[in-house]
Amino acid sequence: MAKEKEDKEFEKSIREKGINTDKIKKLFYIEKLSGKDPINELLNSLWEKINSQIDLLEDLVNPEGDPLLLFELEILNEEDKNTALRILKRFMYLKRKKEIAQVENDEEKKREVVNEIIKEWENNKTEISRLLKKLMKRWLSDESSEDEKRTYLG
Repeated sequence: MAKEKEDKEFEKSIREKGINTDKIKKLFYIEKLSGKDPINELLNSLWEKINSQIDLLEDLVNPEGDPLLLFELEILNEEDKNTALRILKRFMYLKRKKEIAQVENDEEKKREVVNEIIKEWENNKTEISRLLKKLMKRWLSDESSEDEKRTYLG
């Protein structure tokens, strides 16, 4: 019972700071919001979700020669790569803004970053999903070049 009350207080304190907890739960699949430092806990939680997408976008924009990744990237066109770069730039901007807010330990800046993360995720998740689906389809594609058919990827 005490934990449930603590969770409700945490959520209430976040809402009072102008953060839409319903949107966070819906967009980031976070069921319970809790912790001693509401804004910082939330910022770190949301950032975990964004950071994995940054890794993907970095690979799409600047592949490092991994044969499996290069195989996937063959299916992307210039527009896809430009989309990945645009989203990556926005997420990296937020990453630096988050780091500044944490270094300065400024709750207002942290709250601002949380709201920006929510907005950017909401604006870009459809494109990220589209890119992921396109990469996934590459693995089922029978359209292989002659060189690819002769090359062993293992």
